[in-house]
Amino acid sequence: MDDSRDVLPEDVPLIRAKVVRPFHRFFYHIKRRTIFRSADQLVDWKSCDLIHASTFFSDGGVSYKAFRKYHIPYIITVRGADVNHFLRLLPHAWLSGWRILLHARKIVFVSKALMDKFSASWVIRPILSRIQHKFILQPNGIDDFWCENVRREMSDNQKVLYVGDFTDNKNVGRLIEAVVALRKKPRFSQLQLTLVGGGRNETDDILRLIEQNGDAVRYLGSERNKDRLRDIYREHSIFAMVSLHETFGLVYVEALSQDLALLYTKGQGIDGLFGPEVGVASDPYSVDDIERGLEKLLEERGSFTNENIDFEQFRWSSIAARYQRIYEEELGE
Repeated sequence: MDDSRDVLPEDVPLIRAKVVRPFHRFFYHIKRRTIFRSADQLVDWKSCDLIHASTFFSDGGVSYKAFRKYHIPYIITVRGADVNHFLRLLPHAWLSGWRILLHARKIVFVSKALMDKFSASWVIRPILSRIQHKFILQPNGIDDFWCENVRREMSDNQKVLYVGDFTDNKNVGRLIEAVVALRKKPRFSQLQLTLVGGGRNETDDILRLIEQNGDAVRYLGSERNKDRLRDIYREHSIFAMVSLHETFGLVYVEALSQDLALLYTKGQGIDGLFGPEVGVASDPYSVDDIERGLEKLLEERGSFTNENIDFEQFRWSSIAARYQRIYEEELGE
């Protein structure tokens, strides 16, 4: 369900147009034309001073067409799908991508890892020197609840926590395998993984792994109550999520706010956003490397802390204020 109306002020218009179809995923130019034609009928472009495209290729493509036709400046936000799907798999969209980037006023990234991966792409390298000055790093925010309940006191036990869906991308199966393998070492015989969340396409497989490894893994189901979730975080020493692909991962910051050490994906999500004091990055495709990461976190738990992290930077009101400054700069206000 689209709950956008619930978070928008009443004086902000919301226009819905269900024009995108599944086949558009493979026909970029048709998708862009379809969306723009619909927007051209529904949007009063004369009332627009600036466009913020929430994705590079899809929304950015529509914004570029509006720029060419109506001369409205635009900024774009680059997402994981832009880098992992469009830049890798859709060569027919690359030339359009160059045009979008060259004419954008600003190019926003929600994580440093995504910015680095984008910059390293051989598709982007030919124009990198012409667009790099537009780059802005602006991470996503977390619910105010976590900013108001920051904990600066670490737990020291052998309890690892995962919070999220059970999908192929979240890689929960390899995390379970790593925990089970590490438990075979006598000094980690008390190691236990707690899973919170579930659902999606990997659920049956994960539930089978839980049943097979009941001593090592416990499953608490989904938890929506923030107070209860906070208490669950605080019962654990380490938060582990080694997704195959991760644009940002708000749950890392939630866990960090409760002073858990983090195991995260190398080259994805929050990698590079913080210093080495918050956790360890692992190769998500290697059970051995995930195991090594967990072992390092457990053996050096006292070295990992959130002591120097200002969580106010992740408050949505602070992020909104920064975006407002960016908009005002582009509009010359």
